[in-house]
Amino acid sequence: MSEFIKGKAVLCLILTVFWVGLILIHNPHETHKYATRYFGISHAGGIPVNGGETLRQDFTIKGGGLMQLKCFVGGVDAEGEELRFRVLTKDGTVVAEQVFSQDTYEIWNIIDIEMNQDTTGMTDYTLEITNISKPNGPGFVVYGYFPDQAGLTSTQPAAELNGAGSGMAVVMRAGIWDGTIQKIYYGQWLVMILLSYLVIFLLGDSPSRNFLVIGTAVGVFFAVYNPFWNYLDENTHYFRSFAISEGYWHDGVDEQGNYGANLPANFDDSLVVTLSPINYYANADILGAAYSNDREWYGTPYMSSVLPFDHMIAAIGIKIGTVLHLPIVGVVLLSRFTDLAFYIALSYAAIRRIRYYKIVFFTMATIPLATYLAGTCSQDAVHISATFLFLSLLLSYVFEDPSAHVNEVRTETGYIDAAAVRAALGADDGGNEKAAASLSMGSGDASANMDLSGGDSAKAAKPGGASAKTALSGDASANATPSGEVGGKTDAGKAGGHGQPSAAQLGGFAKVSSPSKIGIPQIVGILVLFVFVASIKYLIYSLLFVLAFFIPKERFEKAGMKKWFIISGVILGVILMAYQVYLLKAYPFVELRNGEVDVAGQMAFVFGDFYGAFRILAHYFTGQFLLQFYGIYMFGEFNGIAYLLSMVILLSGVLASDKYSWENPRRRKAFRWVSFLTVVVMCALIISALYVGYTPVGSTDVDGVQTRYLIPFLPLLGIVLADLPVEGKIRHYEEKIAFIMALGNMLFLAYYTLIDRLFYWPSVWN
Repeated sequence: MSEFIKGKAVLCLILTVFWVGLILIHNPHETHKYATRYFGISHAGGIPVNGGETLRQDFTIKGGGLMQLKCFVGGVDAEGEELRFRVLTKDGTVVAEQVFSQDTYEIWNIIDIEMNQDTTGMTDYTLEITNISKPNGPGFVVYGYFPDQAGLTSTQPAAELNGAGSGMAVVMRAGIWDGTIQKIYYGQWLVMILLSYLVIFLLGDSPSRNFLVIGTAVGVFFAVYNPFWNYLDENTHYFRSFAISEGYWHDGVDEQGNYGANLPANFDDSLVVTLSPINYYANADILGAAYSNDREWYGTPYMSSVLPFDHMIAAIGIKIGTVLHLPIVGVVLLSRFTDLAFYIALSYAAIRRIRYYKIVFFTMATIPLATYLAGTCSQDAVHISATFLFLSLLLSYVFEDPSAHVNEVRTETGYIDAAAVRAALGADDGGNEKAAASLSMGSGDASANMDLSGGDSAKAAKPGGASAKTALSGDASANATPSGEVGGKTDAGKAGGHGQPSAAQLGGFAKVSSPSKIGIPQIVGILVLFVFVASIKYLIYSLLFVLAFFIPKERFEKAGMKKWFIISGVILGVILMAYQVYLLKAYPFVELRNGEVDVAGQMAFVFGDFYGAFRILAHYFTGQFLLQFYGIYMFGEFNGIAYLLSMVILLSGVLASDKYSWENPRRRKAFRWVSFLTVVVMCALIISALYVGYTPVGSTDVDGVQTRYLIPFLPLLGIVLADLPVEGKIRHYEEKIAFIMALGNMLFLAYYTLIDRLFYWPSVWN
């Protein structure tokens, strides 16, 4: 107990230094933070404000504390004109004034109006917009909305133009900061810091348990803290999952040929109003309302041609939320928690299932970007965890020896019935005398080297999962104390090699078992996972199925079953590819964000100058793409820390104590090279797919490549790297690695949710 307390005290001290350092760098008490209050979810038109005219919009800020106001104006043919913006309080005090000049033609402008005095306690305001130019043309247009338009949960009074009703209200975004928001913000920091200490106390030497602690704690925090939607396309993922929950397995098509679905009329509320704890406080009337029963057409072109399987997981949570008529915030959180539960369950099963390289799967599953994605509504969370479990199952079957082995040795009198064990292994009475001699020397400590139960603490009798016939002949006696008594032949010897002897047959001292065989249920389970694995990025990740060729045929229940397993996987892959081709034809992919993207034109460019295109892709791979492996932190301010953490993650298996030791050098070499080449080919296919599908025609760069695309196959790369001839003897290695990963996750959580993106994403006009 004293050693435990001492060890935790050191870790807590390091954690304290970590938090103090982060807070000194990013002072949570610094100013210029605010929650965003939304007036008008989207614009429906414009209010003309010509020279000499004045537009007045009344609005209320509950709790006061107005810091900033944004509005949206267009300057069609308004060159040389000027607008004056004033914000007045109820008593007429001017708390902000700004003049905007239209020097060039601009169809729209975002006007940021900063308050020039303290507005604490002031709740009622008026925005006054005056065109101070002469009446000489169409002037400016202030963007607005109709207060009675469908889908609006919260409205404000219509604005007055020159003292008369305009029929529209001004679209605005108000930055506010009051005492309650400040308490919420400080409370988020306090809860996060306190929980981090609890996480540290719960860490130990079990990778699966450590993952459960870190993945659950950090994942829940990301789900609640991280503003919805996160910028990794969560808005389009949420749309697709919501559409599936409404019965649109594929997108619908309206009369104009737009892809989308008929969704609740206030669906925009959940995508436009940035949802975070403090923004919920500022917009509780909007986010606390349930989705409307009225329907409107909503469209997005980005996910229509994507296989929908991974999106259907979040759709389950969304459907539950809408059936129960939960508020928007409840449905959003349910969608995130559904994906999070899926991620935790499958990743935990992957770590538990794999007998070797547990630390590799643990570090990959706790990559800060992975836990970040796990706490979002995203197909990436589903895909990553499904691929982890898929790899874990295949590699378990590749690494585990199909022969019988002694399992859970427990002795009280100091000997094991060697004849019974020999009989269970199928040895004749005269065979394996060395094994019998070793067995006669068993003691209570024997279980330390012979526990092959598959749990986190299990250590193979001989590295590499050697069979019991081999393991019992050598290593089993290494830590044993001779008892002077040799087990003789008993009736248990008649058991032969048929089945597992009972405890009674073995004198109550040991069990002999064989690894589970691969039957129809196991094959079906792997193929179901394969659907989730293959469904992303045009089936690129389906190449991981090549590992099935390394599974010994003896692992299968019946002769010839391996062949049919592989054939079934290939057929399923062909079906999924046909499905993908159908979707690409039915819903031609459109990328509107990166310029002139044309898949057919880009392919023509590639095949027209194949060598030139190869140089572009190879240059990108050897340069920027390789840095993606060291960019798993995904934010720029802590790049140095990101590189260090990435090295720990990618090399975590090198010092692992549960490496697999190959008995056949040729098979080991084949596995290593096939795995490495599979990773390289998948990387090349990812670059090629994004060059064709996301990059403007003829570009010398590649758009759209992100680190999240690499995470699913990182465990395989980690295992290849772990094959380095290095022996690890670090005490409590698993706990130390878990501590490093916990720090990395906490840094990512604090920076991304409470420092960088808590309030508003300024580069997006919602």
